[in-house]
Amino acid sequence: MAITCPRCGAQFDVTLFQFGHGVRCQCGQWVELERGHVVDANPPNDGLPKESRRAGEPLDH
Repeated sequence: MAITCPRCGAQFDVTLFQFGHGVRCQCGQWVELERGHVVDANPPNDGLPKESRRAGEPLDH
């Protein structure tokens, strides 16, 4: 999962973060996990109802 810089749109791997900590983007913006981590309101549609997916199962089969 990725966190997106609100200034330039660069993406960072969540595994780079500890909750409450962040990284400085190349554009100079400070990106924190607690503020930068947003669940996508429009996830990709894989054709399956949400109940059909198991947690951690990849969307692309």
